[in-house]
Amino acid sequence: MSTFVDGIEKASNSLSSSPIPSEHHAEHHGVAALVPVEEVSEQDKRHVLRKLDWLLLPLASGCVLLQMLDKTLINYANLMNFQKAIGIANQQYSWLGSIFYFGYLAGTPFHALALQKFPLSPYVSLVVVIWGVVLACHAAALNYGAFLCVRFFLGFFEAAINPGFILLTGRFYTRKEQVIRVAVWYSMNGWAMIVGGAITYGILVNPAPDLQRWQELFVAVGVVTVAFGILCFFVMPSSPETTSYLNERERGIAVLRVASNKSGIHDTHVKKYQIFEALKDIRLYIFFLAFCTVNISNGGISIFASQIIKAFNFSTPKAALLGMCQGAGEVVAVVIGTIIFMMTNRRDAPCLFGYVIAIIGGVMMTVLDSEKRVARMAGLSLLYFFPVSYPMFYSWMSGAVSGTTKRIVFNATLQVAYCVGNIIGPQVYRSKQAPQYTAAKTVDFVMFAVSAGFVMCLTLVHYMWNVQRDKSSASAVKLDQDQQLEADLSDLTDKERSSYRYPY
Repeated sequence: MSTFVDGIEKASNSLSSSPIPSEHHAEHHGVAALVPVEEVSEQDKRHVLRKLDWLLLPLASGCVLLQMLDKTLINYANLMNFQKAIGIANQQYSWLGSIFYFGYLAGTPFHALALQKFPLSPYVSLVVVIWGVVLACHAAALNYGAFLCVRFFLGFFEAAINPGFILLTGRFYTRKEQVIRVAVWYSMNGWAMIVGGAITYGILVNPAPDLQRWQELFVAVGVVTVAFGILCFFVMPSSPETTSYLNERERGIAVLRVASNKSGIHDTHVKKYQIFEALKDIRLYIFFLAFCTVNISNGGISIFASQIIKAFNFSTPKAALLGMCQGAGEVVAVVIGTIIFMMTNRRDAPCLFGYVIAIIGGVMMTVLDSEKRVARMAGLSLLYFFPVSYPMFYSWMSGAVSGTTKRIVFNATLQVAYCVGNIIGPQVYRSKQAPQYTAAKTVDFVMFAVSAGFVMCLTLVHYMWNVQRDKSSASAVKLDQDQQLEADLSDLTDKERSSYRYPY
């Protein structure tokens, strides 16, 4: 094991400089021989998994919680006379929601390239620190133009987090483990709404003497974000083979565990043939449409939720507290969705479950009489079952695409879909509809049904491809154990792996 890391790196570099690889390429320089398969027990693998969980999950969860909290603070600031303080109209407020995702969109290709070229965790940690500074600067933005600027750059830097943690999860965990781990760190989006509601309520009843309430909110959370980014810089690992928290043998076991994903070792070289293969893959466009449509709903509801709750005739402090119910609904939804996945080993089932409940909640929130404000509030909480689809999408894509460059393209496309949907979403909430926004809320739950249709299309494509591969596998050349492990650790795409099967 003394040459394990060096051998892996040399083999990876030689593979990345070769022509388009195949599973029968003869010169793989013995990657498999460096991994002592026969010496590794299931107990060893579980021990390494526990150590990785204790290190990675708290860090990933903290970053995701802060990302969601930071980008939605404007929703809570709106309960603190923020619009009046900087003199903006309702439709300008919608643009403050959309401009964040223009920044997110602009940052997506930049981060996609950087995440392949640079060490993942130091890069992500630095980005967290920078966006924490930008968030604190919101307190100094005292007019509409200045606020548009800080919102744009907040979106630009936050764009690194989701693709970064999708890649990180794919590097450290098996396909099945990925779903549960992504669900854990993604559920922090719900906890962020709970924390945000509590912080907002505390500031509303105990304001700082020298700052306006909304300014206090941005400064306090910005400082916490910077501190957490610095912590991540020093302790978060980038890949199994470079994790100092593990000893040399444990690093070897960590790499061996994820070989079964057939997604290879991370390769820093951009491979043009993998880009073209991704662009010709129909699933790239299905993923885009499924994720874009659900985010049209997310984009509007995430920054107008507090106004919707106030329209139910609740006081401002109560509106802050009731905003916590949406976060609780999301956390419960993700937990139930994860249980459904564990029972069915399918990603489409939790997505469809969440959409059905969200549609029911959206109808309740929209069509019930205004006097039934408790029932309408319950509908808003049920609507927040739709985010159960997010960890399923992320882990589904991570487990369904192989090849470093190809995965980067899919990852970036998912981020573009996220941006486009969230840019459109706030614009559906027109000022002339205020305060009920009946048409906009109708669009929200219709989009869930459209996204569900694309989810079923994706399942059908994977089913048909797996049937075709099962039929052709009988005539395929069989590899011995070392050859198979070597192929699994190489940077092949899913199309190049005859043994690859697509998850539902």
